[in-house]
Amino acid sequence: MTLLVIAAGLAIAPSAYSRPGSTAAVSSTQTIVSLTFDDGSDSESVVGSLLAAHGMNATFYVNSSKLGTDGYLTWAQVAELAADGNEIGGHTAFHIDLTQTDTTEAQRQVCDDRDNLLDAGFQVTDFAYPYGGFNASAQALVQNCGYNSARSSNLLTPPPTESLPPQDPYAIREAGSATTSVSLATLESYVTQVEQNGGGWAPLVFHQICNACDTYSITQANLTAFLDWLQPRAANGTIVKTVQQVIGGAVRPAVTGPPPPPAPNGSNAVRNASLELDTNTDQAPDCWTFDGYGNQSFAWSRTSDAHSGTKAERVDVTNYHSGDDKLTPIVDLGNCTPTVLPGTSRTPRSTSRPSRAAPTPARLPSGSRARTSPPRPHGGRRTGSRT
Repeated sequence: MTLLVIAAGLAIAPSAYSRPGSTAAVSSTQTIVSLTFDDGSDSESVVGSLLAAHGMNATFYVNSSKLGTDGYLTWAQVAELAADGNEIGGHTAFHIDLTQTDTTEAQRQVCDDRDNLLDAGFQVTDFAYPYGGFNASAQALVQNCGYNSARSSNLLTPPPTESLPPQDPYAIREAGSATTSVSLATLESYVTQVEQNGGGWAPLVFHQICNACDTYSITQANLTAFLDWLQPRAANGTIVKTVQQVIGGAVRPAVTGPPPPPAPNGSNAVRNASLELDTNTDQAPDCWTFDGYGNQSFAWSRTSDAHSGTKAERVDVTNYHSGDDKLTPIVDLGNCTPTVLPGTSRTPRSTSRPSRAAPTPARLPSGSRARTSPPRPHGGRRTGSRT
């Protein structure tokens, strides 16, 4: 029999985490494909009806602190997905790379995100690492926050299948992701390769459902065509299940993360406001990220031509047609975002130096959480072009 699952996304010693007890009955000769949808973007609002029309369910890994904000599903839409039999899983509160943040912040992101989803009435047992970033500490943290599994973005290697049960439930491998460069035939091959190699588990990863609005996207027409192709395979034993149905295990109690830090007393509440720190040497200042949208070519560079201090960021934009490029503060649960108290107010300020040769000034919003451009769940890039 072939089984297809569709899914949507306390640091301790590595030896301290263990496999959760599983209630799922899965034969080692079955093929399981899970459709997983990450991030909870509002473009995924069309998926529920498509799945229902094909008699399928999926797993949706959502960022609880982004639900209901511009560009994301509402809580009511997520509840509707769950009511239709789809699984709701965790993906951190703000889509934070657990390997690139403070350990305390990582605990808040994972534990508090799950708490938010549990409080909303969802049976939350499974997690997906944002950006696929994980290490032994992240695996232990995810388990300690109450999850039974965690999906990575590591690709399956020959034989092209995840074992049942998986080799490591906190490092589940994917069979492939839907992107603008992945054809419908290639997406189908992620399933047939598993079928032709003795069965196993083939989690598939989806993000945006749109017409090339993002690199990590698939058109609604291609998604529909894939489900049309997949549905009749059930007659030959290829079926669809959620990650929860494959992994099994009880819904564990909520685990509250560390409290946020106290509100700052100084005049400047923005961490690394002068852009001096880049502790992971990725060329993006700590607590800041590159963002933008539209049709243009761009290149960010770190420079010493600073307004104050010794560091600044420069963006060079060419072939400009639309949109913008900007450096924005990272929004999280306390490591970068300052704690605020009721009744207090702060005035955001920023400094930029537009070039006369630039087609549009670089914008450096400071302190505001308002998004002025379409959301980009995978973060900005340092160089490249947009269309």
